[in-house]
Parts: sequence; C-alpha cells; structure tokens
Amino acid sequence: MLLGVTMLLALGSMAQEAAVEPEELPPSIELTLIDGSRLSGVPALTTVPLTTSFAELELPLTQIRSLEIAAVREQVLIVLQNKDKLTGHTKLKEIRLAVL
Repeated sequence: MLLGVTMLLALGSMAQEAAVEPEELPPSIELTLIDGSRLSGVPALTTVPLTTSFAELELPLTQIRSLEIAAVREQVLIVLQNKDKLTGHTKLKEIRLAVL
C-alpha cells in the first residue's frame, strides 16, 4: 500500500527529444514514494477518478501535471497542466506501470 505518492507527467520533454508529436508517445509518469524512492514508466490508466465537493470527475491523465495522494482517507491534490488545482477524494487503488 502506498501511503504517499506524487505523480508527475513527462509529456513534453520526451516528445522534443524524439522529434515527434506528443500525441504519438504514451504519457510517462514518475512516482515518488513516501520514502523518496522513484519509479518511472508508462501507466496502464488513462484517467484518474476524482470526487470533489461539486462533482465526480474522470480526469484525462494528459491534463494532469501532478497528483499528490495523502496518506489518510485517499485525499488528493491534482495540479492540471494549466496550473489549476483540484482537491478531493479518489477511488484509485493502484497505479500499474510498464517500467521504462
């Protein structure tokens, strides 16, 4: 069980290095665990479920800049690519990665 996770998307830098459009590359993420360990890879999920005080959302992974999961009660802070912030709860139980 991951008690604290930060997820960062790395879309732009990979696309520039390979000289292809971002849509052609699967989004990669970096998970930083509570102990400081890091995992990088391509996620199996394409959306993140989020329940806020005003709606239930399925946020596309490509619109998320970072996601921080608190150790208590599955509370999350999501920062979108446009730097808007959303807080709420998620039913996300696991993040499966194809490791790079």
